[in-house]
Amino acid sequence: MVLTTEHYDQDPWLDQFQEYANLFFVVLFTIEMLLKMYSLGFQNYFVSLFNRFDCFVVISSIIEFGLVKAEIMNPLGVSVLRSARLLRIFKVTNYWNSLRNLVASLLNSLRSIASLLLLLFLFIVIFALLGMQIFGGKFNSIEKRAPKPRANFDTFWQALLTVFQILTGEDWNTVMYNGINAFGGVQRWSVIVCFYFIILFICGNYILLNVFLAIAVDNLADAEQKTAAEKEEVEVVHGGDGSTIAAGSGAALLVGESTAVILPVDVQGDVCLDARYDNAIYNNSNRTSLVGGSTEQLASDCDANEETFHSAVNENNSTNAFDPACCGNPNGGLMNGENTVPADDEDYKPTARPRRISELHIPKKIKPIPKASSLFIFKHDNPVRLCCNRIINHSYFTNAVLVCILVSSAMLAAEDPIKTNTTRNAILDNFDYFFTFVFTVEISLKVTVYGLVLHKGSFCRNAFNLLDILVVVVSIVSSCYKHNNAMSVIRILRVLRVLRPLRAINRAKGLKHVVQCVIVAVRTIGNIMLVTFMLQFMFAIIGVQLFKGRFFYCTDATKIFKDECQGWFVDYPGNDVSRPVLKQREWLRYDFHFDNIHNAMMALFTVSTFEGWP
Repeated sequence: MVLTTEHYDQDPWLDQFQEYANLFFVVLFTIEMLLKMYSLGFQNYFVSLFNRFDCFVVISSIIEFGLVKAEIMNPLGVSVLRSARLLRIFKVTNYWNSLRNLVASLLNSLRSIASLLLLLFLFIVIFALLGMQIFGGKFNSIEKRAPKPRANFDTFWQALLTVFQILTGEDWNTVMYNGINAFGGVQRWSVIVCFYFIILFICGNYILLNVFLAIAVDNLADAEQKTAAEKEEVEVVHGGDGSTIAAGSGAALLVGESTAVILPVDVQGDVCLDARYDNAIYNNSNRTSLVGGSTEQLASDCDANEETFHSAVNENNSTNAFDPACCGNPNGGLMNGENTVPADDEDYKPTARPRRISELHIPKKIKPIPKASSLFIFKHDNPVRLCCNRIINHSYFTNAVLVCILVSSAMLAAEDPIKTNTTRNAILDNFDYFFTFVFTVEISLKVTVYGLVLHKGSFCRNAFNLLDILVVVVSIVSSCYKHNNAMSVIRILRVLRVLRPLRAINRAKGLKHVVQCVIVAVRTIGNIMLVTFMLQFMFAIIGVQLFKGRFFYCTDATKIFKDECQGWFVDYPGNDVSRPVLKQREWLRYDFHFDNIHNAMMALFTVSTFEGWP
């Protein structure tokens, strides 16, 4: 936080405060490092990656402090070493599993894409050299008396930067049109030079750069699976020797050479696995436990519970003949040597790797009537409630409601918002009354069957049902006050009718699962946003250290430094030499700069969107 207080043209007392604060933190970090080395030992201290990084931060801080005091190096050149301590903020990932998985996947991605980075660099170099051969010196004659475009191929380094700009997709079409105009424009055969830019953009952007994202996602999936396995191991195993398994309904985990099988055992007390029944479960005698203990070790500790576990295992050396009642699986899932197939789609555990919707079997289920009374009137076996339940679960009724939703949504698009008093709008209003009545009846029937909100399984305890109620209430209120359009509240309510197509989500199970996946993805994005914020925060502080007070320009393009930006100059608007204008030189600051932490983060956010970053 002390580094965030630094800004351009700051007061002298703040400079002195930052100097003393820097000395204090250097001493504090040094004491912390020495205490850890004394308590853990020199060798054990460097086992941890974060301890090694802390040592690097402390040593770099001491070197930076000594160089500044000895005036050997300018403080601006040492500011990067000072900013390196900002990476200590990533130590918070030790206490946040999901964030730790994300950071670990990013670090693993750096190792995986090392060869891909080399391939990308060679790709950029090849196209930069090819661009120099084709467009070298050509961009100077695009337009008379016009300045040369910054994106050109006149030198090797400028060609590298131009190729990288094209890969990011920022104004790549402008560079392409400049290249076409350099050879005479689109009216001549020179238009074929566009293939250079198209091939560069497609191969670089859509192929190479997107491979980075694929590798990162794959490593994130591996990190999540590894963390889940470690968490399951901690929950199952009591001791570090791998000889005992968790109590209760404890799942005895056995890992073979290539598969892992979870055997639920519904017994009381500690559940142990006798190694003498190993062949009854696996044909391979070399199976070991998840935590590394051998079957011989387990056999010596589990003789007391031999009869308990014996009832759960088939005696005929079959690997897939299990009794669901014995294994404590009330859903009757089919169990074999490779995996466990649940009987219900809700039993599918979410995995890190995505599955196709077509591979997911979604059986049609009828929601049972809650045991509690509905609206304090209708009992569980009330004839009216049973009749309403049969109506709302009938295929004709559900299909009719779905058709009404689709037709009413189409009619919303057919309304004329300009000429509100037309005959077409009057007809659509009458249909809107009808659809509102149908939706109201549907909601009333469902509330009668499931209840309103008090008991478990009631109608309003489902988020999609709340959306249905919102749409219906908005339709009712807007229909009652349709002729009073002067009220701003009524206009807003009529606008909310556009939510009506979303009611189809609750009727299409596949679409509902997709929406739920999107919601889960949005939650995961929170960790990504946090890591992105940390990176932008650190680079913003480094940017302030390096570029504060440097993002200024003179209104006279021929003057570069502030001392030269004085007096008056002649300007030619639109490059028209026949209309000279006398203007005063001014030293102005760019809209995006690094003079303080707030504007630095805004500038970096703009750069991260690839919008005008060159």
